[in-house]
Amino acid sequence: AVAVLLAGNLAHAQAPARKIKFRTLCLEHVGDIKQVQLVAPDGKTGIPLDLFTSVISKEVEATVTGDQLNFGIPGKDAKGADGFKPVATAKALASNRQLALFLPGQPGGTPYSVVMVDDNEATWPMGSTRLYNLAPTPVRFDIGENSKVVAPGKSDIVPQAKKVNALNQCPVVISFADKAGKLIPVNSTLWLSTDQQRSLAISFIHPITKQPTVNSFPETPPWGLPKL
Repeated sequence: AVAVLLAGNLAHAQAPARKIKFRTLCLEHVGDIKQVQLVAPDGKTGIPLDLFTSVISKEVEATVTGDQLNFGIPGKDAKGADGFKPVATAKALASNRQLALFLPGQPGGTPYSVVMVDDNEATWPMGSTRLYNLAPTPVRFDIGENSKVVAPGKSDIVPQAKKVNALNQCPVVISFADKAGKLIPVNSTLWLSTDQQRSLAISFIHPITKQPTVNSFPETPPWGLPKL
């Protein structure tokens, strides 16, 4: 793993340094920005980070002072000097493992916005599904015998489904609220339910089709894989 010291703001200048491990995932690429760098305090160096849209990236270790995370691409900085053009900023969580979820930014802002997700197995255990609702309406996730309604911009977690078929699959129905607040099923499928993996499920309105959409990312985190 590669380590880099990240700049905190002045209010955190005296904060003790701590190491975190974090990964990235991109919901949708903005232009041709498919890789960013985690920018060091000097603004001249950084760690390259791939923004994958189908899988979560490998872990990167960083030493953080304060809670400010700066992401950029090679170019002119905010002062016009050679360095990194800002792409996104985020606030580091308290967790020792974090996932940076890159989303298209707002018009007039940076290309991406970032949601930091607690990647620790204690809060996101194997077998469970972490839910993030990026849609402007409530979304209900029925996963096996478990059901959660997640408000816009909020997150929740669903435990592992125990009622499964012979292939360890559980029924999944995802419903989006209409303008009247009625939950309308938009997706019905089967998901694997096993304590050998966990999942991230993100609901949103597709920016091109304008249709209710859910992306699911099942995975076994790197620390749970067999050591070769």
